[in-house]
Amino acid sequence: LLYYDEVLESILKEEKIKKDREIIERCIENIIKYDKTKNKNGKEKRKSIYWYKHLIKKLDNPCYEDDITELNNMYGVSFIFNPEIIREGHIKGHIHEFVSIDDSDNDFIITIDDESTYDRDDGISIKKLEDGLYHLKIFIADPNTFCENNDSILLKEAKRRNETLYLPDKIIGLFPDEIVINYLSLDEGKYRLAREYNFLITASGIIEDFYITKKKIIVSKNYSYEEANKLIKKPNSKQILETMENLSEIDNIISKKHIVESSYLKNKTTSEKKIEIYMTFLGNKLAEYCATRGIPLPYRHYVQHANLNNCGINIEELSNSDKKEYTKIIKDIEKINLSAVYSINNKSHEGLQYAYYCQPTSPLRRSADILVNECIDKFYFDRINDKEASAFEEYLQNEIDYLNDKRHKAVKYIEKYNKAKTRSIK
Repeated sequence: LLYYDEVLESILKEEKIKKDREIIERCIENIIKYDKTKNKNGKEKRKSIYWYKHLIKKLDNPCYEDDITELNNMYGVSFIFNPEIIREGHIKGHIHEFVSIDDSDNDFIITIDDESTYDRDDGISIKKLEDGLYHLKIFIADPNTFCENNDSILLKEAKRRNETLYLPDKIIGLFPDEIVINYLSLDEGKYRLAREYNFLITASGIIEDFYITKKKIIVSKNYSYEEANKLIKKPNSKQILETMENLSEIDNIISKKHIVESSYLKNKTTSEKKIEIYMTFLGNKLAEYCATRGIPLPYRHYVQHANLNNCGINIEELSNSDKKEYTKIIKDIEKINLSAVYSINNKSHEGLQYAYYCQPTSPLRRSADILVNECIDKFYFDRINDKEASAFEEYLQNEIDYLNDKRHKAVKYIEKYNKAKTRSIK
């Protein structure tokens, strides 16, 4: 239906195509007659009916535009959560409060995020060992372990939503805000469930060991990018000094050996670059670990399109106004990034210049990361047998198809929501 909507929109906007009223009336009749009972259940049927009404209105009135309520119903977007989902979140949160914590590692764990962040899903710690190895730990919030199993209605709702939507006037989260803030976000001084990705790295950048654990942690400090940038230049304690020095050393080691600096890193501050480096490094190494062992994942695949010069456009020869316009177009394309898709088979990520890549670092914002956790649980921790693996791969393929479809719909929804919001303000 989304496909037909886009095709229809293109035809109706094209002035050179004659709009024959008789044909339009016939189209409307066909939509009205369409057997809507083919839908699997009542909820899907209701959603489809909104789409049919939308198509009919668009055909009948070229100036027709959807309002926000219609868009929400068509695209399956919910601003609020069912109370039962929130209730389950609180129940699980209270259960995990009594799980003991092993803090024998005595890690100094920090998070670095935007000042407005309320859903902190990644943290780091670093130690330089006596044998010269660096022990880098990347901690990722663990909603999978929090929800305990895939029958959780909280987890099912997160998967249905697929990703956090950032709209001009609100954020529509993957999980209810109160559950994130009270139980999931890696906030300082709070005991939280996390996945701990351990790297033992030599001074020359060789990864001597890599392993994953699931545990309850306590974050030492939450920093904003601005605060972290100040501490990099002027540490305010011996522990911070040691951490920042070790992080600077491991940054250089990882960057030289494992990272190709992409354009998206160039305009970021020092602390932002650090976090991006660690997270893309984890995405690369986890995907490589899994791919070389035949572990299925929702691998992230991206094909770089030809740049403007390859398309016969020399951007340097353009006027300043045209150059500005083309630069804006490029930025818009980078934001939408529809060429990046998920695949059960590993393929390269040309944008980051990685042969292997997945997204494990934002499970509070993307259901793809939740799916990565599921794969790690099945194949790394549980070590399921061949029969179970075959059934799981079939399930995984369906989930990946849903991820790609939902991502495309999210881009269209945000675009139409912005237009509807602007109209309502006017």
